Amino acid sequence: MIKTIEKIMDRNRNPVSWALCLILLVLALYAVWLHNWIMIVVFILCYIIILFFFPKPKKRNAFIDKIMDASIDWLRNSSIIEKVVLYSIGFAAFVIFIYGLWEHKLAIFIVSLLVIIIVKFVAFRGAFLGKK
Repeated sequence: MIKTIEKIMDRNRNPVSWALCLILLVLALYAVWLHNWIMIVVFILCYIIILFFFPKPKKRNAFIDKIMDASIDWLRNSSIIEKVVLYSIGFAAFVIFIYGLWEHKLAIFIVSLLVIIIVKFVAFRGAFLGKK
């Protein structure tokens, strides 16, 4: 299983896959806003295809490497309690985020987005603060 995760992480270092994932994310959020289930499913399938079948990068990007290394470092070195707390808060914020989009409640959407950003910053603070 670890080799599979490492392969996915290597593929995820591709700058083109990052760009496609960001585009898919924006389009998927728009699909949630429109309540279009077909678009949502298509974007989820495309994201899975990108994660598992995108080629490894020929050239590496320093910024992407820094973020990916920080995420691997966090997964390996953080305590179980920190992982459970951050994943729980992140998942709850994500559910509230999707609810805010679905119901067109901008305040809920923005607050939950800020919580997600804070959780990501806490989890990957080494990449943002220059620590390893």
